[in-house]
Amino acid sequence: MLRPEDAVRGWIGASAASKEGTQTITRAFGVRDLALGAGALAALNSGSARDWVIAGAVCDAVDLAATVQADDIPSSGRVLVVLMASAAMGVSAAYLVAGAGEG
Repeated sequence: MLRPEDAVRGWIGASAASKEGTQTITRAFGVRDLALGAGALAALNSGSARDWVIAGAVCDAVDLAATVQADDIPSSGRVLVVLMASAAMGVSAAYLVAGAGEG
């Protein structure tokens, strides 16, 4: 959130990352991810984080789909996001399948 251009340069490229609108939405996504993470952690401490984990997985799936569909981002950014989003969705799925999200 403090350095949005640096946060997305490797994902979408330097030119797109330098735009003010890109930096604004990057900050918004940063807050979204912090809220999802904080909500999941709080839920884990009080019982079930199932709904929070599902919400995070949906966001990861949308990030993945948007990245795969984009035709103007660097290949390295595409690969990085595909790997990270896939791994995050895998962790979410494992949590849900293990039944840790029930209760």
